[in-house]
Amino acid sequence: MDKLGLSFREELVMSILWDGGADGMSCMEVMEQVEKRYGLTYRDTTVYTFLKNLVEKGYAVKKKVRLTVYAPNADKPREEYIRQRTDEMIDIWFDGDKEKLISYLKSR
Repeated sequence: MDKLGLSFREELVMSILWDGGADGMSCMEVMEQVEKRYGLTYRDTTVYTFLKNLVEKGYAVKKKVRLTVYAPNADKPREEYIRQRTDEMIDIWFDGDKEKLISYLKSR
């Protein structure tokens, strides 16, 4: 199983970047969205660390305009990440059997 290497908090930030689009977002914009969407307040240094990690892992790109903005890497689309994470979850919780997942979801 391929470990994607994103922490839960990095996934939250990456979701914000994907929604923000190719123009990118500043660290402050990301911080505002993290608080607005998830009710989490982080220092700018913490969010910079998340963003730096996402760039290092290839999920985001850093752009210098007048200020630095971060955008999703076009080579790592949201759909691909969701598919990989879903496959990983199915492997872990449903022994790799998609029918078991579907049965579980129907029973809820």
